[in-house]
Amino acid sequence: MKVLIFGPSGSGKSYISFELRKQGINAVDADKIEGLSSWYDGAGNKVVYKENTDEEFLNNHSFFWDRNFLEDYLSKTPDVYIFGVSGNMNWFQNY
Repeated sequence: MKVLIFGPSGSGKSYISFELRKQGINAVDADKIEGLSSWYDGAGNKVVYKENTDEEFLNNHSFFWDRNFLEDYLSKTPDVYIFGVSGNMNWFQNY
């Protein structure tokens, strides 16, 4: 089974993920999947996110998951619960 669980910050994703892992269930924080997500500018180009970024950057860029990367990851991972949020999460609702 493959389950994507979306929710805003503070909604309990990390807590539920932790509890599932305690039960031996493969639950993963999407932010820890190297290569899944990136920041993009308005033209769709990947950009580097810097730790000292400002509000202007956040207002002019989007945090997206890479659909092709996710498809590949899921094809190699038989059972997984992935927890996270992205600006394009609506692309994955009926995945």
